[in-house]
Amino acid sequence: MKKTVSIILAAIMAIPALAGDKLPGIWDFTVGTPEAITPTSTRRFQPKAAKGNVRQCPVTVNAVQKGDTAWFRIPVGADEDFYGLGLQMTTYRLNGLRKTLRVNADPKNIDGDSHAPVPFYLSTAGYGIFVDTGRYATFDFTNPSEVVICVPRCTGATLKVFGGPTLGQALARYNLYSGGGCVPPDWGLGFWYRVEKTFNDKATLAMINDFRDRNIPLSVVGLEPGWQTRAYSCSYVWSQRFPDPKAFVDSCDRLGVKVNLWEHAFVHPSSPIHKDMVPYSGDKPVWGGLVPDFTLPEARRIFSTWHHDALTGIGISGFKADECDGSDFTGNWSFPMSTRFPSGADGEQMHSLLGLRYMDALLDAMSGTPTYNLVRSAGAFAAPYPFVLYSDLYDHRTFINSVAQASLGGLLWCPEVREASCPEELLLRMQSVVLSPLAMINAWYLNHQPWKQVNKDLNNKGVFAPGWEKVEDRCRELINIRMELLPAIKKAFEGYAAKGIPPFRALVIDWPEDPAVRDIAGQWMIGDRLMAAPPAYGDKLVRVYFPGKNAKWQVWGDSSKVYRGGTWATLPVSSDMLYLFQRVK
Repeated sequence: MKKTVSIILAAIMAIPALAGDKLPGIWDFTVGTPEAITPTSTRRFQPKAAKGNVRQCPVTVNAVQKGDTAWFRIPVGADEDFYGLGLQMTTYRLNGLRKTLRVNADPKNIDGDSHAPVPFYLSTAGYGIFVDTGRYATFDFTNPSEVVICVPRCTGATLKVFGGPTLGQALARYNLYSGGGCVPPDWGLGFWYRVEKTFNDKATLAMINDFRDRNIPLSVVGLEPGWQTRAYSCSYVWSQRFPDPKAFVDSCDRLGVKVNLWEHAFVHPSSPIHKDMVPYSGDKPVWGGLVPDFTLPEARRIFSTWHHDALTGIGISGFKADECDGSDFTGNWSFPMSTRFPSGADGEQMHSLLGLRYMDALLDAMSGTPTYNLVRSAGAFAAPYPFVLYSDLYDHRTFINSVAQASLGGLLWCPEVREASCPEELLLRMQSVVLSPLAMINAWYLNHQPWKQVNKDLNNKGVFAPGWEKVEDRCRELINIRMELLPAIKKAFEGYAAKGIPPFRALVIDWPEDPAVRDIAGQWMIGDRLMAAPPAYGDKLVRVYFPGKNAKWQVWGDSSKVYRGGTWATLPVSSDMLYLFQRVK
């Protein structure tokens, strides 16, 4: 009898209420007693209101707390399709799938593992669902009549409904609730190049000058682990490869190039901040280093003060925040679920939150200076953060599809480019990255640019490929196209900040009523008028869909061929072609 009563009381508590921050178009459903540490309770940015209102909650939510598990059930209407849950690398549309959102650097299945899971999904019926939890929640889309959400190991949870009335408007409302999208500095949207991991100051400056001598635009140079005295875990102290760090940074600045530093959050015993960080870290080490509890202001203060004094204060523009996810498949190197942190968080909650709170510490180190960065893990409410997700673990098709997938959860994604099997693959990879949120070559194990030699061993021996200059010419052309696109990209990011509309976004965000776009993961909009459809290496043909009933599209910069909205075109795959289209009507 008592169990029945508790379920009834929990259901009564789940009556929809206007969200606690009083923003229109958002409804809360709460069961039990929500945990103290959640994405909302630890957030950095304050919510913004979306324009327009949805007067009634667009869905019914049935919610109960049973023991240590919160359950939410949302009835499903006819023809609803679902998207989101963060960076789901191996799937796109969620219908028929069951996903447990577990942080994992290199997912091998379709069960929900991701290095950037977000407990938020969208429906083509015009709403979004967010669960405010740091637990590994399960979202079950296998029942065509309802979506079932299970939040285990909790005393209660809150579900938020974001009204549309369209899918795109619901996403925009969520992104504004996150704090609005980021607007990177102009240099951040240019071209990046990461040098080999052991390069010193002279080798790095020589690489920058080689770009200048070859008339190839370069905005940011990235230093990899060798800049530090210790890297796994990290000291955050300059190694002898850079005997005068400020002079080096100043030299780069005079050449018009910003410097970005690789690091991770685990503090080596030799680090100057190690002793002070001990009381504010978890009870299990990673690579012999402390795991700071960045949910605590004092942990962030210790970390960010050192970073400012030693790094950003001398002109470092940002960071590549690596290894803040964890892996079950490459040695299980991160902290276990049994880890306890001084804030009261356990290992599960900290895995869900570490990427976000680590970004908080790095932003504190910037002291308000405009920045653009890379990060390996993110989660809920990430839109305001000037950080782009990356990894080196996927094939080219997965890298491409993840640009659109990321946009459905308030995330940004950078496809990977380094060496390739042949020049054709390199050039196709280059096209996909220059049409993405961050255009970068990650040459951390190459002594020379990959267009000089795609084979790693020969590259590092200085053996260049015959006719490499032609490959370089095409890379230069693609990088210059990126520079030409900067005004349009910047405008798209400004729309992200003001209206919550992702700058690089899946077609289903703009055209959810069009059944043809609902399974298209390999195309995306850049702002309101540009559409990218880059082919993956290995494709012989690429099918491109042109959305918009009354729209007309043409190849960017070429008015000789016009495609009508609502039609498909099958195009040959060639590294000489540009798969970027402009809406002309």
